[in-house]
Amino acid sequence: MSLSVLTPTVSAEQGITYRVDATSLNVRSEPNIGAPIIGSHDDDTLVTVYENRFGWARINHNGVSGWVAAYYLLETDSASPQGQQMTVAVDAAHIRTGPGTGYDSLGLAYRGDFFPMIEKTNGWVHVRLSDGSTGWIAGWLGTNHSTPPSGSSALEGITIVLDAGHGGYDPGAIGYFGEYEKNLTLPTAHTISDQLQQAGATVVMTRSGDQYLPLEQRVNISHASNTDAFISVHYNSSLYTSAQGISTYYYSNADRGLADQIQGQLIAHTNLQNDGVQVGDYHVLRENNDAAVLVELGFLSNPIEVERLKTSSYQSSVAEAITQGLIDYF
Repeated sequence: MSLSVLTPTVSAEQGITYRVDATSLNVRSEPNIGAPIIGSHDDDTLVTVYENRFGWARINHNGVSGWVAAYYLLETDSASPQGQQMTVAVDAAHIRTGPGTGYDSLGLAYRGDFFPMIEKTNGWVHVRLSDGSTGWIAGWLGTNHSTPPSGSSALEGITIVLDAGHGGYDPGAIGYFGEYEKNLTLPTAHTISDQLQQAGATVVMTRSGDQYLPLEQRVNISHASNTDAFISVHYNSSLYTSAQGISTYYYSNADRGLADQIQGQLIAHTNLQNDGVQVGDYHVLRENNDAAVLVELGFLSNPIEVERLKTSSYQSSVAEAITQGLIDYF
């Protein structure tokens, strides 16, 4: 994994106070998930942030510098956002019964919809709906919402390469009703890209139109892009029309964790059959030096499943799932 250091926006003389929004937030010696833990802070503890680097915040811990994940810090002066509104900034976003992807969906909000804000917690925004009821929307899918310290977002400093499978004279799988896989992978990748960018990530597309791209070139793009994660987007097919479900493939054991996080979120968001995390001997995984997974997002050969796969709401669910999976992973 390759991370670029952001220019600090908070100097040691300008420390800003934030509130811990986690049951127990580890303090590490360096801004790295593998760095030694030197302490922890409980929920609602106030900490002063002096510097922000790629999603990590530097604080003073018992007289020495320590680093905590900025994602779990809330601005103390914005805990009560009455009078503010959240505007949806992606094509579609789930409104959920609670602040997390494990909660049930109440429906979808669409780009440009806006809602009065009630409260913010852990990156999620509690909003009031038009009928007077309330729901929760992922904060990174809208504007005028709480962000981690110094304006960075959950995936700030992270580069994701999205690989829309097939293209050009390579149609990929052909669905039950004649759908070409290439015509689904591309819009899905664009939808994922939109949501990842809303979460602060830098996104590189291996192809942005209907062109053929050799497997070697897809890997070369990943190697040339300072990539933190490579995700190849595909849809499945089978001789059996009853085959169904989602699966995520990895090649190197080092990438198993990334595959687990994404697969878990895909199942939680789509409720499709869980076909599991599997080892896949695919060129774009085997020859890739970066963290890499390949997702199979459902079966085009299943006459029932394919009708859902073609909808924008399904592709939005996939985008939300992959974004949350990457946030959890990083």
